[in-house]
Amino acid sequence: MQSSGNHLESRVILQSFDFRTLHAMKTLDPAIRLSALFGQAKYDVMMGITDSDKSFVHIAKISGADILSPDESLVTVAQVAAAHAAGLQVAPYTVNTVSAGRRWPMHMWTIITDDPAALAAVAPYAGTTATPLATDSLESSTSELGYDHSD
Repeated sequence: MQSSGNHLESRVILQSFDFRTLHAMKTLDPAIRLSALFGQAKYDVMMGITDSDKSFVHIAKISGADILSPDESLVTVAQVAAAHAAGLQVAPYTVNTVSAGRRWPMHMWTIITDDPAALAAVAPYAGTTATPLATDSLESSTSELGYDHSD
């Protein structure tokens, strides 16, 4: 990636359902952080996933990403623990209810949501402090809540 002198590369995360896009960016600029979006098995063909192994660590391996963004229904304590043990970050999507966010008694790096105000209530439950990272983008109404892990 050509730098314009503004050093934005360290602030960029490329997030995609298409792992080919992630592979292409890794070739163009290995310094850009990559996030693999993936969902339920019924969407695998559309996303180009031909492998039945949907473990978070395996998805990181085949996508080349070090940030995993699974559909919130795929998140389990065991999957997040394995991802963290492998040095990966987990940012589930689209968590739009407090009850969904409270299912996970573990720290999340990021939660992708359409309703950050409602999910701010999840942060105290998880023993963390919520800090808004982004608001509505031009492409979607998705926002992110970041969690401070310094406890």
